Amino acid sequence: MFQPPRCPYRSCSQHCKPAAKFFRKHGSYQPRCRRRPVPRFRCKSCGRTFSRQTFRLDYRDNRPDANRRLFDSLASGTGLRQSARTLKLTVRSTELKFRKLAR
Repeated sequence: MFQPPRCPYRSCSQHCKPAAKFFRKHGSYQPRCRRRPVPRFRCKSCGRTFSRQTFRLDYRDNRPDANRRLFDSLASGTGLRQSARTLKLTVRSTELKFRKLAR
């Protein structure tokens, strides 16, 4: 079972040094890109909600399935525009995914 390591909000006191059990369960939601529901949590300190997805590298990706294929394409020397055409993405989204992969 996933347990969040900290509160993701920088203004919260539980962001840097989280106490044990600083959160409580707050339901779940069904994303369009995954089969299983994603659990949500509420911070007891700041009262804000967040999900398991917040801590993933593909957070806020509309097409997380394209990340691996884009990486393989760019590693083999294909350009951004050609990769965008192949993956049926816009050049801008390809560039943003490339920046995220580079980080």
